[in-house]
Amino acid sequence: MKKVSLKIGERLVILSILNQKKGTLETLNLALKITDKIAVLQEEREKVGLVSTGNQITWKDTDYEKEIELSDEQFTLLVSSIEEKDKKADWAMDEVRTVTPLKEKLEEAKKQE
Repeated sequence: MKKVSLKIGERLVILSILNQKKGTLETLNLALKITDKIAVLQEEREKVGLVSTGNQITWKDTDYEKEIELSDEQFTLLVSSIEEKDKKADWAMDEVRTVTPLKEKLEEAKKQE
């Protein structure tokens, strides 16, 4: 098991990455379990002031984090999904500020026993 504290933006980027994922049913079911764990619940939306208008999502409490616990299998899938997107040079400029610290957090979490 790996524990990682994720901000709202990081969770939204992960959702975006995993929603684009293609693979076997086993892999996609594993991805679904991750999305269930990182989903931003209504209570959190209210707490951070999250508002969705059209294609834009904003929130007021940018420091809010939630500790997420992932199985080793889920963690590996998440890391490999980010690495695959990186190898394809498939990042948009608006993702860089969120994905860079996310990658650093995941690297730190890899060191957990």
